[in-house]
Amino acid sequence: MAELVVAANLAGSVASRNAPKLWDYLVQNRKLRAELKHDISYIRSESLMISAAIQQDGDRPPWSSNPVHKVWITMVRDLAYDIEDCIDRFTHRVTLKPDVSWIVKKFHRMKTRSARNKFAAAIRRLRKKSEDASKLRTSYSTSEYGGGSSTLESETPSDDTDTSVAAVGMDVPHDELMELIRETPQGQQPMELKVISLVGFGGIGKTLLTKHVYNTTESEYKARAWVCAAEKGSRDVLKEILWQLGMHSTISSSSGSAGNPCRLSNNMLCASLRECLGTKRFLIVIDDMRRDFWVDIKDAFPVVPGVNSRVIVTTATQTIAIKSSCRDGHVYIMRTLAEQHSKQLFFEKASLVYPPTVRDTELSSEVIRKCDGLPLALITTARLLHGDHRRRQWADLGNNLGSHLETHHMLANMKRVLVRSYTNLSKQDIKICLLYLGIYPSGRPIRRGSLIRRWSAEGFITAEPKRSALEVAVASFNELVDKSIIQPIDASGNGSAEVKTCKPHT
Repeated sequence: MAELVVAANLAGSVASRNAPKLWDYLVQNRKLRAELKHDISYIRSESLMISAAIQQDGDRPPWSSNPVHKVWITMVRDLAYDIEDCIDRFTHRVTLKPDVSWIVKKFHRMKTRSARNKFAAAIRRLRKKSEDASKLRTSYSTSEYGGGSSTLESETPSDDTDTSVAAVGMDVPHDELMELIRETPQGQQPMELKVISLVGFGGIGKTLLTKHVYNTTESEYKARAWVCAAEKGSRDVLKEILWQLGMHSTISSSSGSAGNPCRLSNNMLCASLRECLGTKRFLIVIDDMRRDFWVDIKDAFPVVPGVNSRVIVTTATQTIAIKSSCRDGHVYIMRTLAEQHSKQLFFEKASLVYPPTVRDTELSSEVIRKCDGLPLALITTARLLHGDHRRRQWADLGNNLGSHLETHHMLANMKRVLVRSYTNLSKQDIKICLLYLGIYPSGRPIRRGSLIRRWSAEGFITAEPKRSALEVAVASFNELVDKSIIQPIDASGNGSAEVKTCKPHT
Protein backbone atom coordinates (compact mmCIF):
# COMPACT_ATOMS: atom_id res chain seq x y z
CA MET A 1 0.00 0.00 0.00
CA ALA A 2 2.81 2.41 0.80
CA GLU A 3 4.24 1.90 -2.68
CA LEU A 4 1.05 3.33 -4.18
CA VAL A 5 0.80 6.61 -2.27
CA VAL A 6 4.04 7.41 -0.45
CA ALA A 7 5.31 10.08 -2.84
CA ALA A 8 2.11 12.08 -2.97
CA ASN A 9 1.42 12.14 0.72
CA LEU A 10 4.96 12.73 1.95
CA ALA A 11 4.98 15.75 -0.33
CA GLY A 12 1.70 16.91 1.14
CA SER A 13 3.06 16.62 4.66
CA VAL A 14 6.23 18.47 3.70
CA ALA A 15 4.27 21.28 2.08
CA SER A 16 1.96 21.67 5.07
CA ARG A 17 4.98 22.18 7.35
CA ASN A 18 6.83 24.57 5.04
CA ALA A 19 4.61 27.61 5.55
CA PRO A 20 4.79 27.83 9.37
CA LYS A 21 8.49 26.93 9.36
CA LEU A 22 9.28 29.68 6.86
CA TRP A 23 7.12 32.20 8.69
CA ASP A 24 8.75 31.49 12.08
CA TYR A 25 12.14 32.10 10.53
CA LEU A 26 11.10 35.35 8.91
CA VAL A 27 9.65 36.73 12.13
CA GLN A 28 13.15 36.55 13.56
CA ASN A 29 14.76 38.05 10.47
CA ARG A 30 12.86 41.27 9.80
CA LYS A 31 15.47 42.79 7.52
CA LEU A 32 15.32 39.87 5.12
CA ARG A 33 11.54 39.86 5.31
CA ALA A 34 11.46 43.54 4.35
CA GLU A 35 13.76 43.02 1.38
CA LEU A 36 11.86 40.01 0.07
CA LYS A 37 8.37 40.90 1.27
CA HIS A 38 6.49 40.05 -1.92
CA ASP A 39 8.45 36.92 -2.79
CA ILE A 40 8.22 35.55 0.74
CA SER A 41 4.49 36.20 0.95
CA TYR A 42 3.98 34.46 -2.39
CA ILE A 43 6.01 31.38 -1.43
CA ARG A 44 4.27 31.11 1.94
CA SER A 45 0.85 31.17 0.28
CA GLU A 46 2.10 28.78 -2.37
CA SER A 47 3.18 26.26 0.29
CA LEU A 48 -0.30 26.28 1.77
CA MET A 49 -1.91 25.85 -1.65
CA ILE A 50 0.47 23.03 -2.58
CA SER A 51 -0.39 21.20 0.64
CA ALA A 52 -4.12 21.58 -0.02
CA ALA A 53 -3.80 20.49 -3.68
CA ILE A 54 -1.79 17.38 -2.84
CA GLN A 55 -4.13 16.40 -0.02
CA GLN A 56 -7.17 16.86 -2.28
CA ASP A 57 -5.52 14.76 -4.96
CA GLY A 58 -4.79 12.04 -2.41
CA ASP A 59 -8.47 11.84 -1.48
CA ARG A 60 -9.58 11.15 -5.06
CA PRO A 61 -10.05 7.66 -6.48
CA PRO A 62 -6.71 6.88 -8.18
CA TRP A 63 -8.06 4.54 -10.83
CA SER A 64 -9.16 7.46 -12.97
CA SER A 65 -7.64 10.90 -13.43
CA ASN A 66 -6.93 13.64 -15.94
CA PRO A 67 -3.43 13.19 -17.44
CA VAL A 68 -2.68 16.93 -17.35
CA HIS A 69 -3.67 17.02 -13.69
CA LYS A 70 -1.36 14.07 -12.93
CA VAL A 71 1.61 15.87 -14.50
CA TRP A 72 0.82 19.07 -12.61
CA ILE A 73 0.56 17.21 -9.29
CA THR A 74 4.00 15.69 -9.97
CA MET A 75 5.40 19.18 -10.58
CA VAL A 76 3.97 20.65 -7.37
CA ARG A 77 5.26 17.68 -5.35
CA ASP A 78 8.74 18.43 -6.64
CA LEU A 79 8.22 22.11 -5.82
CA ALA A 80 7.19 21.19 -2.25
CA TYR A 81 10.43 19.24 -1.80
CA ASP A 82 12.47 22.11 -3.28
CA ILE A 83 10.93 24.61 -0.84
CA GLU A 84 11.65 22.26 2.06
CA ASP A 85 15.26 21.83 0.95
CA CYS A 86 15.71 25.57 0.53
CA ILE A 87 14.43 26.38 4.00
CA ASP A 88 16.48 23.65 5.67
CA ARG A 89 19.61 24.58 3.74
CA PHE A 90 19.67 28.24 4.74
CA THR A 91 17.80 28.81 7.99
CA HIS A 92 20.30 27.06 10.24
CA ARG A 93 23.12 29.12 8.65
CA VAL A 94 21.57 32.53 9.18
CA THR A 95 19.45 32.09 12.32
CA LEU A 96 20.76 33.67 15.53
CA LYS A 97 19.62 33.33 19.13
CA PRO A 98 17.40 36.29 20.05
CA ASP A 99 19.10 37.11 23.40
CA VAL A 100 22.60 37.89 22.08
CA SER A 101 24.17 41.34 22.23
CA TRP A 102 23.92 43.91 19.44
CA ILE A 103 27.62 43.48 18.68
CA VAL A 104 27.17 39.75 18.05
CA LYS A 105 24.13 40.50 15.91
CA LYS A 106 26.09 43.00 13.83
CA PHE A 107 28.99 40.59 13.35
CA HIS A 108 26.63 37.72 12.51
CA ARG A 109 24.86 39.83 9.91
CA MET A 110 28.12 40.65 8.18
CA LYS A 111 29.27 37.03 8.38
CA THR A 112 26.05 35.67 6.83
CA ARG A 113 25.60 38.28 4.11
CA SER A 114 26.56 35.79 1.38
CA ALA A 115 24.19 33.12 2.74
CA ARG A 116 21.32 35.60 2.97
CA ASN A 117 21.89 36.73 -0.59
CA LYS A 118 21.84 33.12 -1.78
CA PHE A 119 18.66 32.50 0.21
CA ALA A 120 17.02 35.52 -1.43
CA ALA A 121 18.03 34.27 -4.88
CA ALA A 122 16.73 30.76 -4.09
CA ILE A 123 13.38 32.15 -2.96
CA ARG A 124 13.02 34.07 -6.22
CA ARG A 125 13.86 30.95 -8.25
CA LEU A 126 11.22 29.00 -6.39
CA ARG A 127 8.66 31.68 -7.09
CA LYS A 128 9.56 31.58 -10.77
CA LYS A 129 9.26 27.78 -10.81
CA SER A 130 5.86 28.01 -9.12
CA GLU A 131 4.60 30.56 -11.62
CA ASP A 132 5.82 28.44 -14.54
CA ALA A 133 4.00 25.37 -13.22
CA SER A 134 0.80 27.37 -12.84
CA LYS A 135 1.07 28.73 -16.39
CA LEU A 136 1.70 25.27 -17.84
CA ARG A 137 -1.35 23.87 -16.09
CA THR A 138 -3.52 26.71 -17.37
CA SER A 139 -2.17 26.36 -20.92
CA TYR A 140 -2.71 22.62 -21.23
CA SER A 141 -5.80 22.00 -19.10
CA THR A 142 -8.82 20.83 -21.06
CA SER A 143 -12.35 22.08 -20.55
CA GLU A 144 -13.35 18.52 -19.72
CA TYR A 145 -11.35 18.67 -16.52
CA GLY A 146 -12.29 22.19 -15.60
CA GLY A 147 -10.44 22.06 -12.29
CA GLY A 148 -13.19 20.00 -10.68
CA SER A 149 -13.28 16.44 -9.48
CA SER A 150 -16.78 15.32 -10.37
CA THR A 151 -15.54 12.88 -13.00
CA LEU A 152 -13.22 11.20 -10.56
CA GLU A 153 -15.60 11.09 -7.67
CA SER A 154 -18.54 9.83 -9.70
CA GLU A 155 -16.81 6.59 -10.52
CA THR A 156 -17.71 3.83 -8.13
CA PRO A 157 -15.54 0.73 -7.88
CA SER A 158 -17.05 -2.66 -8.31
CA ASP A 159 -17.49 -5.18 -5.51
CA ASP A 160 -14.24 -6.14 -3.83
CA THR A 161 -15.05 -9.72 -2.93
CA ASP A 162 -15.74 -12.55 -5.31
CA THR A 163 -18.37 -14.58 -3.48
CA SER A 164 -18.49 -17.27 -6.16
CA VAL A 165 -15.14 -18.80 -5.23
CA ALA A 166 -14.81 -21.88 -3.08
CA ALA A 167 -14.47 -20.99 0.58
CA VAL A 168 -11.00 -22.46 1.06
CA GLY A 169 -9.98 -22.30 4.69
CA MET A 170 -13.43 -21.05 5.73
CA ASP A 171 -14.69 -24.25 7.35
CA VAL A 172 -13.72 -23.28 10.89
CA PRO A 173 -14.89 -19.64 10.61
CA HIS A 174 -18.13 -20.89 9.01
CA ASP A 175 -18.80 -23.24 11.93
CA GLU A 176 -17.93 -20.53 14.47
CA LEU A 177 -20.23 -18.01 12.84
CA MET A 178 -23.06 -20.53 12.57
CA GLU A 179 -22.65 -21.30 16.27
CA LEU A 180 -22.98 -17.61 17.09
CA ILE A 181 -26.09 -17.30 14.91
CA ARG A 182 -27.83 -20.31 16.44
CA GLU A 183 -26.78 -19.61 20.01
CA THR A 184 -29.67 -18.48 22.24
CA PRO A 185 -29.65 -17.12 25.82
CA GLN A 186 -30.16 -19.75 28.49
CA GLY A 187 -32.85 -19.43 31.14
CA GLN A 188 -34.43 -16.20 29.89
CA GLN A 189 -36.10 -14.70 26.88
CA PRO A 190 -33.93 -12.39 24.77
CA MET A 191 -34.69 -8.72 25.43
CA GLU A 192 -32.50 -7.33 22.67
CA LEU A 193 -31.83 -8.22 19.10
CA LYS A 194 -28.65 -10.21 18.63
CA VAL A 195 -26.34 -8.43 16.19
CA ILE A 196 -23.19 -10.21 15.03
CA SER A 197 -20.44 -8.01 13.61
CA LEU A 198 -17.66 -9.36 11.41
CA VAL A 199 -14.64 -7.06 11.44
CA GLY A 200 -11.38 -7.22 9.51
CA PHE A 201 -9.24 -5.60 6.84
CA GLY A 202 -10.65 -5.25 3.33
CA GLY A 203 -10.25 -8.42 1.27
CA ILE A 204 -9.97 -10.70 4.29
CA GLY A 205 -13.17 -12.56 3.37
CA LYS A 206 -15.91 -11.00 5.51
CA THR A 207 -18.41 -10.82 2.66
CA LEU A 208 -17.42 -14.24 1.36
CA LEU A 209 -17.95 -15.92 4.74
CA THR A 210 -21.22 -14.09 5.37
CA LYS A 211 -22.53 -14.99 1.91
CA HIS A 212 -21.94 -18.69 2.52
CA VAL A 213 -23.69 -18.50 5.88
CA TYR A 214 -26.54 -16.50 4.34
CA ASN A 215 -27.06 -19.15 1.65
CA THR A 216 -26.77 -22.01 4.15
CA THR A 217 -29.57 -20.65 6.36
CA GLU A 218 -31.96 -19.75 3.53
CA SER A 219 -34.77 -22.02 4.74
CA GLU A 220 -34.53 -21.01 8.41
CA TYR A 221 -35.82 -17.43 8.14
CA LYS A 222 -39.13 -16.13 6.78
CA ALA A 223 -37.72 -12.67 6.01
CA ARG A 224 -34.25 -12.09 4.63
CA ALA A 225 -32.40 -9.16 3.09
CA TRP A 226 -28.83 -8.38 2.07
CA VAL A 227 -27.79 -4.72 1.75
CA CYS A 228 -24.40 -3.36 0.71
CA ALA A 229 -23.97 -0.25 2.86
CA ALA A 230 -20.62 0.86 1.42
CA GLU A 231 -21.67 4.32 0.23
CA LYS A 232 -25.08 4.48 1.91
CA GLY A 233 -26.48 6.27 4.92
CA SER A 234 -29.16 5.06 7.33
CA ARG A 235 -32.14 6.07 5.15
CA ASP A 236 -30.76 4.36 2.06
CA VAL A 237 -30.10 1.15 3.99
CA LEU A 238 -33.63 1.12 5.44
CA LYS A 239 -35.18 1.78 2.02
CA GLU A 240 -33.15 -1.03 0.44
CA ILE A 241 -34.21 -3.51 3.13
CA LEU A 242 -37.86 -2.53 2.67
CA TRP A 243 -37.53 -2.92 -1.09
CA GLN A 244 -36.07 -6.43 -0.76
CA LEU A 245 -38.86 -7.38 1.63
CA GLY A 246 -41.45 -6.35 -0.96
CA MET A 247 -42.51 -2.99 0.48
CA HIS A 248 -42.33 -1.20 -2.88
CA SER A 249 -45.20 1.16 -2.11
CA THR A 250 -43.41 2.47 0.96
CA ILE A 251 -40.27 3.15 -1.04
CA SER A 252 -42.23 4.91 -3.79
CA SER A 253 -43.83 7.29 -1.30
CA SER A 254 -40.44 8.24 0.11
CA SER A 255 -38.74 8.86 -3.23
CA GLY A 256 -38.89 12.36 -4.59
CA SER A 257 -37.47 15.80 -4.10
CA ALA A 258 -36.24 17.06 -0.77
CA GLY A 259 -39.32 19.28 -0.45
CA ASN A 260 -41.82 16.51 -1.13
CA PRO A 261 -44.19 16.25 1.87
CA CYS A 262 -44.51 12.49 1.22
CA ARG A 263 -40.79 11.97 1.77
CA LEU A 264 -40.47 9.61 4.74
CA SER A 265 -38.21 10.45 7.65
CA ASN A 266 -35.77 8.01 9.19
CA ASN A 267 -38.21 7.31 12.05
CA MET A 268 -41.05 6.62 9.61
CA LEU A 269 -38.89 4.18 7.65
CA CYS A 270 -37.97 2.41 10.92
CA ALA A 271 -41.65 2.14 11.81
CA SER A 272 -42.49 0.75 8.35
CA LEU A 273 -39.75 -1.86 8.57
CA ARG A 274 -40.75 -2.83 12.10
CA GLU A 275 -44.33 -3.31 10.94
CA CYS A 276 -43.20 -5.28 7.89
CA LEU A 277 -41.08 -7.68 9.96
CA GLY A 278 -43.71 -8.05 12.68
CA THR A 279 -43.28 -11.41 14.42
CA LYS A 280 -41.40 -13.02 11.55
CA ARG A 281 -38.04 -14.64 12.14
CA PHE A 282 -35.62 -12.60 10.04
CA LEU A 283 -31.99 -12.47 8.98
CA ILE A 284 -30.70 -9.11 7.75
CA VAL A 285 -27.14 -8.61 6.47
CA ILE A 286 -25.67 -5.10 6.32
CA ASP A 287 -22.47 -5.58 4.36
CA ASP A 288 -19.47 -3.23 4.38
CA MET A 289 -20.75 -0.62 6.82
CA ARG A 290 -18.37 2.35 6.68
CA ARG A 291 -20.40 4.89 8.66
CA ASP A 292 -21.55 4.60 12.25
CA PHE A 293 -25.33 4.82 11.87
CA TRP A 294 -26.50 1.72 13.76
CA VAL A 295 -28.13 3.85 16.46
CA ASP A 296 -30.33 5.40 13.74
CA ILE A 297 -31.69 2.07 12.46
CA LYS A 298 -31.67 -0.30 15.43
CA ASP A 299 -35.29 0.47 16.35
CA ALA A 300 -36.39 -0.84 12.94
CA PHE A 301 -35.78 -4.44 14.02
CA PRO A 302 -38.41 -5.81 16.45
CA VAL A 303 -37.51 -8.14 19.30
CA VAL A 304 -40.06 -10.91 19.74
CA PRO A 305 -39.73 -13.34 22.67
CA GLY A 306 -38.97 -16.84 21.43
CA VAL A 307 -38.15 -15.65 17.89
CA ASN A 308 -34.39 -15.72 17.32
CA SER A 309 -33.92 -13.15 14.59
CA ARG A 310 -30.43 -12.02 13.64
CA VAL A 311 -28.65 -9.06 12.03
CA ILE A 312 -25.14 -9.50 10.64
CA VAL A 313 -22.92 -6.47 10.06
CA THR A 314 -19.59 -6.59 8.22
CA THR A 315 -17.13 -3.71 8.56
CA ALA A 316 -13.45 -2.86 8.57
CA THR A 317 -13.83 -0.51 11.56
CA GLN A 318 -13.74 -2.00 15.03
CA THR A 319 -15.63 0.91 16.60
CA ILE A 320 -18.57 0.36 14.24
CA ALA A 321 -18.50 -3.38 14.96
CA ILE A 322 -18.55 -2.85 18.73
CA LYS A 323 -21.33 -0.24 18.66
CA SER A 324 -23.48 -2.33 16.35
CA SER A 325 -23.22 -5.54 18.38
CA CYS A 326 -23.46 -4.11 21.90
CA ARG A 327 -25.09 -5.96 24.79
CA ASP A 328 -26.42 -9.27 23.47
CA GLY A 329 -24.48 -9.25 20.20
CA HIS A 330 -21.01 -10.43 19.34
CA VAL A 331 -17.93 -9.16 17.48
CA TYR A 332 -16.27 -11.80 15.33
CA ILE A 333 -12.71 -10.86 14.37
CA MET A 334 -11.72 -12.28 11.00
CA ARG A 335 -8.40 -14.06 10.70
CA THR A 336 -6.13 -14.29 7.69
CA LEU A 337 -5.75 -17.69 6.05
CA ALA A 338 -3.15 -20.08 7.35
CA GLU A 339 -0.19 -20.82 5.10
CA GLN A 340 -1.58 -24.18 3.99
CA HIS A 341 -4.94 -22.71 3.03
CA SER A 342 -3.27 -19.76 1.33
CA LYS A 343 -1.34 -22.14 -0.89
CA GLN A 344 -4.42 -24.22 -1.63
CA LEU A 345 -6.53 -21.21 -2.64
CA PHE A 346 -3.73 -19.72 -4.72
CA PHE A 347 -3.00 -22.91 -6.65
CA GLU A 348 -6.67 -23.64 -7.26
CA LYS A 349 -7.26 -20.18 -8.74
CA ALA A 350 -4.04 -20.40 -10.79
CA SER A 351 -5.19 -23.82 -12.16
CA LEU A 352 -2.12 -25.54 -10.78
CA VAL A 353 -1.83 -28.93 -9.12
CA TYR A 354 -2.30 -29.04 -5.35
CA PRO A 355 -0.30 -30.18 -3.41
CA PRO A 356 2.21 -28.26 -5.53
CA THR A 357 5.43 -29.55 -6.99
CA VAL A 358 8.75 -28.36 -5.61
CA ARG A 359 9.20 -26.07 -8.61
CA ASP A 360 5.75 -24.49 -8.24
CA THR A 361 6.33 -24.02 -4.52
CA GLU A 362 9.54 -22.13 -5.22
CA LEU A 363 7.88 -20.01 -7.89
CA SER A 364 4.94 -19.02 -5.72
CA SER A 365 6.51 -18.61 -2.27
CA GLU A 366 7.21 -14.85 -2.52
CA VAL A 367 3.86 -14.02 -4.12
CA ILE A 368 1.95 -15.96 -1.46
CA ARG A 369 3.95 -14.29 1.29
CA LYS A 370 3.09 -10.85 -0.09
CA CYS A 371 -0.62 -11.75 -0.12
CA ASP A 372 -0.42 -12.20 3.67
CA GLY A 373 -3.29 -14.68 3.87
CA LEU A 374 -5.86 -12.26 2.37
CA PRO A 375 -8.25 -14.20 0.09
CA LEU A 376 -8.82 -11.26 -2.27
CA ALA A 377 -5.08 -10.80 -2.80
CA LEU A 378 -4.51 -14.52 -3.33
CA ILE A 379 -7.35 -14.81 -5.85
CA THR A 380 -6.41 -11.76 -7.91
CA THR A 381 -2.69 -12.54 -8.09
CA ALA A 382 -3.40 -16.20 -8.92
CA ARG A 383 -5.66 -15.17 -11.80
CA LEU A 384 -3.00 -12.79 -13.06
CA LEU A 385 -0.46 -15.65 -13.17
CA HIS A 386 -2.97 -18.17 -14.52
CA GLY A 387 -1.29 -20.38 -17.14
CA ASP A 388 2.03 -18.51 -16.94
CA HIS A 389 4.86 -20.76 -15.74
CA ARG A 390 7.75 -18.45 -16.54
CA ARG A 391 9.95 -18.12 -13.45
CA ARG A 392 10.86 -14.52 -14.33
CA GLN A 393 7.22 -13.41 -14.35
CA TRP A 394 6.47 -14.98 -10.98
CA ALA A 395 9.59 -13.49 -9.40
CA ASP A 396 8.81 -10.07 -10.85
CA LEU A 397 5.28 -10.11 -9.40
CA GLY A 398 6.53 -11.18 -5.98
CA ASN A 399 9.25 -8.52 -5.85
CA ASN A 400 7.30 -5.67 -7.46
CA LEU A 401 3.68 -6.19 -6.48
CA GLY A 402 3.23 -2.47 -5.80
CA SER A 403 4.10 -1.43 -9.34
CA HIS A 404 1.81 -4.12 -10.78
CA LEU A 405 -1.04 -2.82 -8.61
CA GLU A 406 -0.51 0.55 -10.23
CA THR A 407 -0.60 -0.68 -13.83
CA HIS A 408 -2.43 -4.01 -14.20
CA HIS A 409 -6.22 -3.97 -14.55
CA MET A 410 -6.58 -7.52 -13.17
CA LEU A 411 -5.38 -6.26 -9.78
CA ALA A 412 -7.83 -3.34 -9.75
CA ASN A 413 -10.04 -4.73 -6.96
CA MET A 414 -7.09 -5.26 -4.65
CA LYS A 415 -5.81 -1.77 -5.42
CA ARG A 416 -9.20 -0.23 -4.62
CA VAL A 417 -9.29 -1.92 -1.22
CA LEU A 418 -5.81 -0.68 -0.32
CA VAL A 419 -6.39 2.87 -1.51
CA ARG A 420 -9.80 3.10 0.13
CA SER A 421 -8.38 1.95 3.45
CA TYR A 422 -5.70 4.61 3.13
CA THR A 423 -7.84 7.53 1.98
CA ASN A 424 -10.51 6.85 4.64
CA LEU A 425 -8.07 7.79 7.39
CA SER A 426 -9.22 10.97 9.09
CA LYS A 427 -6.08 13.14 8.84
CA GLN A 428 -3.04 13.58 6.64
CA ASP A 429 -0.68 13.08 9.59
CA ILE A 430 -2.13 9.62 10.25
CA LYS A 431 -1.58 8.70 6.61
CA ILE A 432 2.06 9.73 6.92
CA CYS A 433 2.40 7.67 10.11
CA LEU A 434 1.05 4.66 8.24
CA LEU A 435 3.53 5.12 5.39
CA TYR A 436 6.34 5.27 7.95
CA LEU A 437 5.66 1.61 8.75
CA GLY A 438 7.29 0.82 5.40
CA ILE A 439 10.75 1.20 6.99
CA TYR A 440 10.18 -1.94 9.07
CA PRO A 441 10.97 -5.39 7.67
CA SER A 442 7.89 -7.10 6.29
CA GLY A 443 6.04 -9.27 8.81
CA ARG A 444 8.21 -8.29 11.79
CA PRO A 445 6.39 -7.35 15.03
CA ILE A 446 6.57 -3.66 15.94
CA ARG A 447 6.53 -2.36 19.50
CA ARG A 448 3.85 0.27 20.02
CA GLY A 449 5.96 2.44 22.32
CA SER A 450 8.96 2.42 19.99
CA LEU A 451 6.78 3.28 16.98
CA ILE A 452 5.15 6.24 18.74
CA ARG A 453 8.53 7.60 19.83
CA ARG A 454 9.83 7.34 16.27
CA TRP A 455 6.82 9.22 14.90
CA SER A 456 7.45 12.02 17.38
CA ALA A 457 11.20 12.14 16.75
CA GLU A 458 10.68 12.37 12.98
CA GLY A 459 8.29 15.29 13.41
CA PHE A 460 5.21 13.48 12.08
CA ILE A 461 3.34 14.08 15.32
CA THR A 462 2.88 17.52 16.85
CA ALA A 463 0.86 18.75 19.80
CA GLU A 464 -2.62 20.13 19.26
CA PRO A 465 -4.35 22.94 21.20
CA LYS A 466 -6.04 20.54 23.63
CA ARG A 467 -3.84 17.45 23.27
CA SER A 468 -0.16 16.76 23.88
CA ALA A 469 2.04 15.24 21.21
CA LEU A 470 1.93 11.90 23.05
CA GLU A 471 -1.87 11.93 23.13
CA VAL A 472 -1.99 12.72 19.40
CA ALA A 473 0.45 9.88 18.65
CA VAL A 474 -1.57 7.39 20.69
CA ALA A 475 -4.79 8.50 18.96
CA SER A 476 -3.13 8.05 15.54
CA PHE A 477 -1.98 4.55 16.46
CA ASN A 478 -5.41 3.65 17.80
CA GLU A 479 -7.11 4.79 14.58
CA LEU A 480 -4.86 2.54 12.49
CA VAL A 481 -5.80 -0.38 14.74
CA ASP A 482 -9.48 0.60 14.69
CA LYS A 483 -9.51 0.62 10.87
CA SER A 484 -7.96 -2.90 10.85
CA ILE A 485 -4.98 -1.55 8.89
CA ILE A 486 -2.43 -2.73 11.42
CA GLN A 487 -2.95 -5.97 13.30
CA PRO A 488 -2.57 -6.24 17.09
CA ILE A 489 -0.36 -9.14 18.09
CA ASP A 490 -0.87 -8.92 21.84
CA ALA A 491 -2.64 -6.67 24.31
CA SER A 492 -2.30 -5.92 28.00
CA GLY A 493 -4.31 -8.04 30.37
CA ASN A 494 -5.49 -5.24 32.68
CA GLY A 495 -8.85 -4.83 30.97
CA SER A 496 -7.89 -1.82 28.88
CA ALA A 497 -7.04 -4.00 25.88
CA GLU A 498 -4.12 -1.71 25.10
CA VAL A 499 -2.16 -3.01 22.13
CA LYS A 500 1.52 -3.55 22.92
CA THR A 501 2.78 -5.11 19.70
CA CYS A 502 1.45 -5.00 16.16
CA LYS A 503 2.32 -5.61 12.53
CA PRO A 504 1.04 -4.09 9.29
CA HIS A 505 -0.43 -6.18 6.50
CA THR A 506 2.36 -7.24 4.16
